[in-house]
Amino acid sequence: MKAIVNVNRHWGIGLDGDLLVNIPEDMSFFRKTTAGSIVIMGRKTLDSFPGMKPLKGRVNIVLTGDASRIKKESIAAADVYVSDIASGGTRAGLETAVHKVLELKDAPASERPTVLAAAGSVDEAVEFLKQYPQEVQYVIGGASVYERMLPYCDTCIVTINDSESIPDTFFPALDRMPEWKHSEIGEMKEYNGIHYHFDTFTREKQDET
Repeated sequence: MKAIVNVNRHWGIGLDGDLLVNIPEDMSFFRKTTAGSIVIMGRKTLDSFPGMKPLKGRVNIVLTGDASRIKKESIAAADVYVSDIASGGTRAGLETAVHKVLELKDAPASERPTVLAAAGSVDEAVEFLKQYPQEVQYVIGGASVYERMLPYCDTCIVTINDSESIPDTFFPALDRMPEWKHSEIGEMKEYNGIHYHFDTFTREKQDET
């Protein structure tokens, strides 16, 4: 599983319920990277999308303790909606839809179904995701979901920007965690005075001796 996130140098990700910065190339990179994949998020992140619509042509898994709080606009925009990912009664239809998304990963988003499924806990989500390749699973926020799902991630794709805005939400500071290695540093770029680069952090395997 991977996390994908945009942070400033203090690992800040958001302010007042919005992204800390909006960089078009970063948005494009996010869309291209997660196309035809499984994305894991919190309900507030889903609500923050334009029109509260789930990401098109992807499997949107929402971690929420109360699926009734998922907005009707979000449900209406999905081709397949499942209110309980752990329910045996809806499992077959959900799995069929997920496989179709993954099989059509390289097709235009309009040709892939948009799937929306609620998971009542991290354990339920992880158990469901075990049957799918980890390389097509992306944790996309918000802060509490990043923190809870990070133990299941082996890669973090991090856009680092030099915004001086004061954030109120943060991503875990990977550079302070000995198990995480700053494995790739991308080319420095600039947009509207904000400098940024696309980096990768990977979890180092621990010795089992």
